[in-house]
Amino acid sequence: MSDPTRLLDLIAAEFATLDEPFRARGAVIAVSGGVDSSALAWLMSEARRTGRITGPLTIGHVDHGVREDSGGDARATERLAGQLGIPFVQRHLNLSIDAGEAIMRDGRYRALEDIAAERAAGVLLTAHHADDVLETMVFRLGRGTGLRGLSGIPRVRRSRTGLTILRPLLRMRRASLVSLCRDAGIDPCEDISNLDLLRARNRIRHRSLPALRRDPRARDAEQLLLTAADLARATTERLERTARAWLTARGRRESTPIAWSLRVDPSDDRATVREALRLIHLDLGCGAPTRDWLDRAASLVDGRPGRRLAGRGRTVQAARTRDGLSLTSS
Repeated sequence: MSDPTRLLDLIAAEFATLDEPFRARGAVIAVSGGVDSSALAWLMSEARRTGRITGPLTIGHVDHGVREDSGGDARATERLAGQLGIPFVQRHLNLSIDAGEAIMRDGRYRALEDIAAERAAGVLLTAHHADDVLETMVFRLGRGTGLRGLSGIPRVRRSRTGLTILRPLLRMRRASLVSLCRDAGIDPCEDISNLDLLRARNRIRHRSLPALRRDPRARDAEQLLLTAADLARATTERLERTARAWLTARGRRESTPIAWSLRVDPSDDRATVREALRLIHLDLGCGAPTRDWLDRAASLVDGRPGRRLAGRGRTVQAARTRDGLSLTSS
């Protein structure tokens, strides 16, 4: 049996961490029709009904157009929205059948941001949960990662359009969400692509983690990984807050052209500088920077005025000035 009261209190506490202006404008709930997002929709609906949260809600559904049966997911999601009394908005992408996961993810988030803008919502909610965190950690550990990678999935972030994206289920296990759907009478869809073992994440989900659970020597491994993710996430969130404050005091954003000027000194804390550079790279619309770009951009702090870091493709150009750094998108 699931414990809806505990889950409702958890989701309300996560939502309450956001600034009031964002909460007051309401939220778009990203719902695919699967177990996780259907449970999230039910929890948000019930949290509002019981007064734990306020503000308008919208269910946003994105049909990638890749699967022939995807229309069934849309219809099921619309029925769920009707049952919960939440407005339903859909977007259809018409992507190529061989579109990769990254293309589908980027298209999905752009569509959801468009829905949020249409509904004047301040928050986008996604249904990533603790099991997703485990899969992400194992995926990244297999490829080599740093502290941010160990944090799994960020609890909250800003999109390229300035929308706040919140993952309020990160402390919940998928088994609890499955049980919740069953108890609430929700009949979720199942995306058959989640069974495709050619995808690395699916192999982790269906092979690696089940093998870990069967090994008595690794009985506590999952909980230890989740604890490590919580600690890493808290550390990276604290570093981001410090870097944002440092940017406010030491940076200036130009709007035409879009660029940043920073006052820096070799004595500045290098971790704070690197995080500020990462935030600028995102702010300039170039996505997350590579570790190599961060290393080279941070090294400019110790260089002479006139040194440059030329970017190729969708990245940021940086130059050492007399007072600090100048950064523009390429």
